[in-house]
Amino acid sequence: PSGCTFTALMEVAAALEGQVVSLSVTYQGYVEDRPWDKQNPALRESHAVVVDGPLLLTTARYLFDATFIQATKRGRGERFPAHVVHIDPEIDLALVAVDDPAFYADLQPARLAEHVPTSGLVLSARWSNRQLEVSNSRVSRVEVTDSTYGAVACMKLYLRSDLVKGGWSEPVFDAAGRLLGLTF
Repeated sequence: PSGCTFTALMEVAAALEGQVVSLSVTYQGYVEDRPWDKQNPALRESHAVVVDGPLLLTTARYLFDATFIQATKRGRGERFPAHVVHIDPEIDLALVAVDDPAFYADLQPARLAEHVPTSGLVLSARWSNRQLEVSNSRVSRVEVTDSTYGAVACMKLYLRSDLVKGGWSEPVFDAAGRLLGLTF
């Protein structure tokens, strides 16, 4: 973001490595015209951010019809079984837990931003090919609109991102590395 040195951005990126995780979600929906029958299992890949608890915050939409969830930290290594603690489809957010304390050993909860920017650059982060991608995203507007799945009014920060194929629950941070939200 503007006003940040390369060294400052590298420090923020290093901190984000211990806050952003990947989720693999096996899901199996029901057949619409035969609700007693299930579709073939499929896989979704998304992201989450570590929050106090410790828990993982992600978007609810990628957990619908989940039958098995695995979390991976630092873009590689062991996959840890995870489970949904709370899901709120009205505001498209969910909390996921990993019961194995070893998963959280080298992770830190994200700090929340105190203010939401109405313009300028923010950072989107995700794991891809075993590397943390931290990319600039530009704030285009802020709106309060009904949520996607309900009638709850939610603030939405509209971004233009440099991430190719973004929008899979990538955490979004301010220049100081404080969490602003998740993409969808």
